[in-house]
Amino acid sequence: MITCRSYHLTLLLALCCFSLTICPGGANMGGYDVEPAPPGTDTGTPLETVKVPVWEYSPQDVAVILAISASPFLLCPLELLFILKLLAALGFRRIRKTNVLDNLSRSRIFHYIQNSPGTDFTEISRETGVSPNSLRYHLAVLKQMNKVSMLETSRNTRYYENSGSYPPIEQKVLRYLHSKPTRTLLKLIKENPNLSRLQLEIALGVSGAGINWHMHRLSDDGILAIRKEGRNARYEINNEAMPYLEKYLPRFDSLPETEGTR
Repeated sequence: MITCRSYHLTLLLALCCFSLTICPGGANMGGYDVEPAPPGTDTGTPLETVKVPVWEYSPQDVAVILAISASPFLLCPLELLFILKLLAALGFRRIRKTNVLDNLSRSRIFHYIQNSPGTDFTEISRETGVSPNSLRYHLAVLKQMNKVSMLETSRNTRYYENSGSYPPIEQKVLRYLHSKPTRTLLKLIKENPNLSRLQLEIALGVSGAGINWHMHRLSDDGILAIRKEGRNARYEINNEAMPYLEKYLPRFDSLPETEGTR
């Protein structure tokens, strides 16, 4: 973008070049008249065209070339001003951190993420009513402006307010609480830390392979620990994850059945 300073320098250069072209050094300032030659005057044989090297140009020639080269840029500030005013009239303006939430859809998306940390793309689109294509754009803008952060998983992406208040373990806890089967499993283990795998199978109506799958995911992410007792396994919530379960479980328990079910 042309700055005000560069614009003034370009204008000054053009004026200087113009003055050189109309007032060449050594010219007779008194002026002179040019008249057509009388009929029948021998004008001579045209000379062969000769290429003149750049370094042999006169100062006046160089000034004219520079003026012609710079002249299109003299109108750029006016053109840019007109374009910016037109875009502003149509509702377009440069996005900054100070106005990123002025867009109603983007503000609704951000506040939903703020109130439902760990939510995913499908849930945001459903709960805010923003179409998937528009949602992708607004999420990209919010991420670029450092308003939201993301946790990539093997199945989807989870979104959080980028306030620095969500450490990795908290993000992982929130991710699992958005899945109703895993949330129920964590609640059972939290309230009954000595439950065996068989007891969990009966309580959840899930096969032993399904319980193992959930437990290994939770264990790999540091949410719970698996203790072997002979042929049996016992499960307990890790101390680092427990405060976040106590903080968020009541909130998720109060959600309608259509929310937090994945």
